[in-house]
Amino acid sequence: MDLMVRTGMRLSEQAQLAVLEVPARAGAGGYERFWLPGAIAKGFSARWVYVPHSAAGDLAAYTEVDRAKVVADARTAGRYRAWRRPLVIEDPSDTQWVRVSGGAGCGG
Repeated sequence: MDLMVRTGMRLSEQAQLAVLEVPARAGAGGYERFWLPGAIAKGFSARWVYVPHSAAGDLAAYTEVDRAKVVADARTAGRYRAWRRPLVIEDPSDTQWVRVSGGAGCGG
């Protein structure tokens, strides 16, 4: 909710963000920014989103603790095995190249 209030992002936009698309750390002050892709933005309005450092810290904690637990629980329960063509990002520092399970790499 804080992200919506402090950045103006819609809940539907927030819900579709991948972990790699949001700031992974809290800045020392000021703002962190990330690109909101047009494919998930209302009206395809791709834009930079500026996140206050306090909210970026909350996002980092969510990613490292809460989301990691949900992903681990889903793996244990076998939920990801049901996906026919999962998107696999092998190197988070280079998100231009991804691999679709069972397929070859393709440029992004």
